[in-house]
Amino acid sequence: MTRLLVAPEGSAFADLGARAIERELRDALALRGAASLALAGGATPLPVYRRLAELAADTDEAPWSRTTIFFGDERAVPFQSPDSNFRAASQALLERLPTPPAAVRPMPVLLAAPLDAPAVYARLLPSRLDVLLAGLGDDGHILSLFPGSPLFGSAPSPVAWAEGPVAPQRRLTLTPAAVTAARVVLVLVSGARKADVVARALTGAADASALPAALVRERTWILDEPAASRLPPALLATATRSLEAP
Repeated sequence: MTRLLVAPEGSAFADLGARAIERELRDALALRGAASLALAGGATPLPVYRRLAELAADTDEAPWSRTTIFFGDERAVPFQSPDSNFRAASQALLERLPTPPAAVRPMPVLLAAPLDAPAVYARLLPSRLDVLLAGLGDDGHILSLFPGSPLFGSAPSPVAWAEGPVAPQRRLTLTPAAVTAARVVLVLVSGARKADVVARALTGAADASALPAALVRERTWILDEPAASRLPPALLATATRSLEAP
């Protein structure tokens, strides 16, 4: 069943997303004493990441010192590149945390032997990520899983190379197998231009190979009001509007 969290756009959306992530990390720590979090790329998560860092600064019990950071996908560019997800997440979150994470595992996109990169990263991953973050593209892609990707229906390796439709096209990504295995998936979406694809993903009949967001249809979606504006009223009525600190 889809879990829906909806907030006004702007700072309220960032706060709702940050509190949801922190709550899921705390739940993982309570169960296992450690947590794993895979960060999403793109622009939408960045204000959420900055709010996460603010929340961490406001408490002595933030979960980061026992959390290992992974990445859902990465472009095959140097980490200093403006196109690097690692660079963006570092600037918005990792460098702002008052306590460093237990470990940070960037994707090895520039290995001298690039064909080895999926296996190298797969060895670092837990068998199940505790929390996986995903954004949503205009075409319905999540991570670097694009419509028509051959990774749908492929062997169950958790990491693979993928090709995006725009440069830089070469990317390393978690696969549908890793997404499905994750204990919690939080899909972060903001903006009115995403409203149609959100509605298609949550109410349509398309399968994941045609609309990759369908792979996470029954996970937790964190939306601002413009992104949620085309959802049926009955579905919107199930939405949670705020999360208090645990």
